[in-house]
Amino acid sequence: MKSKKYIGIGLLIFVCFAIFFFGIRFLQNETFQKSTFSFKVVFNDIQGIDISDDVKMLGKKIGKVSGTEIIGQKIAVNLRIDNSFSFKIPIDSDIEITQSDIMGSKYIAIYPGKDDNNFILPGDTISGNNAEVASLTEDIGNFAKKLNETYGQKQKEQIKNTIN
Repeated sequence: MKSKKYIGIGLLIFVCFAIFFFGIRFLQNETFQKSTFSFKVVFNDIQGIDISDDVKMLGKKIGKVSGTEIIGQKIAVNLRIDNSFSFKIPIDSDIEITQSDIMGSKYIAIYPGKDDNNFILPGDTISGNNAEVASLTEDIGNFAKKLNETYGQKQKEQIKNTIN
């Protein structure tokens, strides 16, 4: 009688963990059967991109970063793209690292090119653009410098009083 109770409790716990695991995968919009293709993008600097960061095209998530490797003085980022987008990325597309929020998280953005005849194929290695990723603190510092250069002491006091 006791062993049946323990088996029932164990089975219930196993089912709960399975539902939790597959529920998280469902909410993240990931499946195990989703077929993907991979290609490499070479950058001068990856600017903080990590494995599992998003790859987006026109604002839609189409894949993830699956790895990185150093090639000479540059670094290659392996991208894993969902197969439903595999033949929709023109070879002349611009690929760059973009900052997504003020906290500094980044993703790889693909801006489609105009070539409708040639597409990025699985296993290709292409060159990426290193865009300047400016931080919010840098922007605030530049704004403060411009204020100091533009206004005198009386105007600065008036701005402080207005803000307060």
